[in-house]
Amino acid sequence: EYAAAAWEIRRAVGILRNALGGNHPQVGKTTLLLASIYERHGGSIVSPAAAGAVSSSTTSRGGGESVATSAAADGNGRDDAELELYVDALEPLKATLGEVHQEVGFLYVKIGYLYGKKGDL
Repeated sequence: EYAAAAWEIRRAVGILRNALGGNHPQVGKTTLLLASIYERHGGSIVSPAAAGAVSSSTTSRGGGESVATSAAADGNGRDDAELELYVDALEPLKATLGEVHQEVGFLYVKIGYLYGKKGDL
């Protein structure tokens, strides 16, 4: 059921980006929600491609969601998907909340942790 929730939230992010623009705060918050699902349950989330699902939504990043939808269920794929989602959430939240804000700082910490885990620091 987490996979179904993640799939629907991914679709919602695409719709929100198309309707509101990539830097709208709701886009950032919804992307952050999706990232938190991957953080907690990413190993149990099967990619839509593997499940035979097809998305009809597009994103303003030219496929920014594709990393999340094609992530493998293993730890590295989950971490890559989670990292991409946190990076996607960063700009809309910075645009709305400003560079110096607790939630923006939290995202920088999560992004730094995941880059460190990958060895990309």
